Amino acid sequence: MSLEDFKPLFPADLRERVVGVTPDLPDSRREDEIDAFFVERGVPHANWVALDDDERGFLRHKSRLIQTRYTEGLRPEHLLELARRLGA
Repeated sequence: MSLEDFKPLFPADLRERVVGVTPDLPDSRREDEIDAFFVERGVPHANWVALDDDERGFLRHKSRLIQTRYTEGLRPEHLLELARRLGA
């Protein structure tokens, strides 16, 4: 999914804080893709939160995960938790 496709899923007050999408790294955990995202952009690991339906991709950064369910998708309570964690 491209950034342009992804941003409209978020409320307007959070939308501008979505700065990119992670690269697809086959045979890697999601947190490795997130680490690669920061390395590619040459920026430090800032305040970030992951929305994902698969907790198995998070070992080192599990505390940054808001777990969704594949069968339900992104729900209002996930967005509320995202805003809370990011201080929006």
